[in-house]
Amino acid sequence: MRLFLFLPLILLLAAPARAGTYEVQTLSAASPGFDGWSPSVYAPRGYVGVPAGPGGLAVQFHTRGLFDRGDIGAWVFTAPPDTTIVGWEVERAVSGIGAGGWNTLFAATGDGRARFLYSDVPSQNRPWAVMHAGALAAGHVTAMLRCAGPGPCRPAPIATLRLRNSRVLLDDAFAPVASAPQGDLAGAGPLAGTTALSFTATDRGAGLYRAYAVVDGRRLEPVEIGDARCRALLAGGGAYVFGYRRPCPLGGGAVVAIDTTALSEGRHTIAVALEDAAGNAVTVYGPATRVVDNVPDPRPPAPRPRPRPALPAPVLGVTAWLERGRRRAAAMTVRYGERVRIRGRVVVLAGGPASAAGGAALDVAERVALPRAAWRALTGIRALADGRFTAFARVGPSRRLRIVAPGGDSVSLTVRVRAPVSARLVRGRVLSGRLRGGYVPPGGALVELQARSGGRWVTRRVVRTFTSGRYRGRPGARGPLRARVPRQPWLPFAAGVSLPRTAGRTAPRTSR
Repeated sequence: MRLFLFLPLILLLAAPARAGTYEVQTLSAASPGFDGWSPSVYAPRGYVGVPAGPGGLAVQFHTRGLFDRGDIGAWVFTAPPDTTIVGWEVERAVSGIGAGGWNTLFAATGDGRARFLYSDVPSQNRPWAVMHAGALAAGHVTAMLRCAGPGPCRPAPIATLRLRNSRVLLDDAFAPVASAPQGDLAGAGPLAGTTALSFTATDRGAGLYRAYAVVDGRRLEPVEIGDARCRALLAGGGAYVFGYRRPCPLGGGAVVAIDTTALSEGRHTIAVALEDAAGNAVTVYGPATRVVDNVPDPRPPAPRPRPRPALPAPVLGVTAWLERGRRRAAAMTVRYGERVRIRGRVVVLAGGPASAAGGAALDVAERVALPRAAWRALTGIRALADGRFTAFARVGPSRRLRIVAPGGDSVSLTVRVRAPVSARLVRGRVLSGRLRGGYVPPGGALVELQARSGGRWVTRRVVRTFTSGRYRGRPGARGPLRARVPRQPWLPFAAGVSLPRTAGRTAPRTSR
């Protein structure tokens, strides 16, 4: 029987839309190295070689008579710590296949299980062709040639599997962490000449890549971090394509300078950002409005009579809270789809009567609980005559709310939403379901499959969802079962669990 399985993969990386992933190219003319590759051979009687050279990698069963069932030669690519392989593309060729049960296999290993991506059973001599696969969530990928039996195998004259032009797509869910910003740009006065900001940072996964300033929404030339390994592989190609598994250093620092003489006089919005090799970016400074002043001040004009001071405007303050039933709090955890009421009051702190708070217009904004999410303005709230106001928080993922009164006084509220996960039993032993609500990370979210044991829930297995949110796994236990989604980076939900499922019973497909 001959089986072919191809899974689609898009390996073209485009910044910044592909933030969180980067590509490693090896075994090619542009990147001939072997970083990440290691051989694996099982042949008790020898004669199996795994050469590596300018043309790529190979597995060779040399002429010596017959090879035994179970003899195997393979090359394995291993993802660096804190990353996951989500896609793989490689060219392969097979030659010298003689008599016997030869097998050519490509596999991905993740979450403790192996998954075949391509199988040629029995093997045949094949010219160069591309094998590609996606949605892997793996820690290793393997290309192997083996004698599968049932009888011995004979090469003709050298059974060979060759590999070249490998492209591995790695997911990095960890953003850099910056600290100790200092320099002229970190001050508070006007900016003149060349001003700079220095800082240190650490990262997990791909490593620190580059830092850059953003002035009035325009990104300036980046400052590169690390050595020649930490550079884009192809000039004019993808910004996140490298020739090494971990191309950039996990710790370091940078100095970002801005020539203010190239800017117009006056106010500018300035920020400094840091990016790792997978495109995960964090803001080190700002955005802040700064004044550029490179022109000497003119001679002061003659003094004029001072106008009579106007009466001060009343100073307003605001208080607010979340309300569900009889419970009031500034932070609240709710089920997905549950509406939470916002209540509060505008008060006069100074400069006017209490009635001045009536009809005050409040600005409301929200930010989804994701590392790089931006504040989004919502429809404002207007206080009643006595200063009281009420509204409902929007339904969706976990979020932070900010309510600002005229004059700048503000209050922050936090709505944590439990992850909406469903579960059902398939054939009595397989737990299947879906993480709803959208916002599933590109590499999927982790789901714990739990069983009831000794009066408590015990995690029996951890699986990863597809990008659609669907998951499937075998807990390997009897009795009540459920799915639990823990709190995770890049997933804007609090921990959530499905309703328990038991073989022979039916429960609603909702979470709690």
